Amino acid sequence: MLHLTLLIIIAYLIGSFPTSILLVRAVKRVDIRDFGSGNAGGTNVSRVLGWGWGLSVILVDACKGFVAGALLPLLLPVELLVGDPGSSGVIGGVAAILGHVFPLFARFRGGKGVATAAGVAIAITQPLWVILGVLLVFGVILISTRFMFLASMSGGIVYALLVLIFTPAGVISLRVFAVACGLLLIVLHRANIGRWLRGEENRLGRKTAAGPDDELVDRTVTEMVDGPEEESNS
Repeated sequence: MLHLTLLIIIAYLIGSFPTSILLVRAVKRVDIRDFGSGNAGGTNVSRVLGWGWGLSVILVDACKGFVAGALLPLLLPVELLVGDPGSSGVIGGVAAILGHVFPLFARFRGGKGVATAAGVAIAITQPLWVILGVLLVFGVILISTRFMFLASMSGGIVYALLVLIFTPAGVISLRVFAVACGLLLIVLHRANIGRWLRGEENRLGRKTAAGPDDELVDRTVTEMVDGPEEESNS
């Protein structure tokens, strides 16, 4: 019971590390949640700082999920279900995802947890080719449509289906995790779905239709940091 309690608490704290918030605050001295979609995630960071920074955030957030799902259970093994040794990874991973979405260190306002959930999936999923299949679908959808939310949802749905089809029935925790991820990704992106149906959803590489565009974001950030530009007298 002690291992279970410590696993949940430590994994949650790992997930609570506010990567995007700290990064944007350090570089621009503003809160990432005040710009773009208002989401504290890598995609929104790319709107404010550029894709290099955004990819860095995505990588770190994925590592949070991997550490909670693969490494932490080695120190604090928990087996709630007989014959399902992967349950400790699922428990740690879910706690990390909750920490990312409701971070203790950022007033419980975090991101959607997609990158963190991906890190958890990589850590706990067998066979590994399931992850490769999901990445293939994600990449094809992203490149062909340039809608990040659509690629994320498609990847989540395919992940759930592949796990249900190819994972042994006895591995209950992984199967539940996969189905929950697929459903959760749809729920978390319901606002994106609405904007997409209205033709207002932002494609990667284009200015935001439903919120401040890149130029406005950059100008607003600059004014908050350096003050408004003085008008020319000429």
